[in-house]
Amino acid sequence: MMMEPETTPAEGDNRGESEVDIFGRDGKPTPLQWLIQQIDEIFADVTEEEWAEWPEDASEQLDHYLYGSPKRETRKFRSDATRTR
Repeated sequence: MMMEPETTPAEGDNRGESEVDIFGRDGKPTPLQWLIQQIDEIFADVTEEEWAEWPEDASEQLDHYLYGSPKRETRKFRSDATRTR
């Protein structure tokens, strides 16, 4: 029978049991934690107004927005909230 090692949360750790543990056992950030921290720092200064200006098709038309290439034809999907019955 394999037993799970006993761990106790660090002081001030308020993560729920269902959250994935991305912290290393030695308390140093894992590569995943480091990446998440870098992304958080980059986007921390972006205001709601700046997000509102971001094109809705930015991920689909990345080459157009980065390099000025012609927009590609894409399929349009409606969300469940906008479907008519």
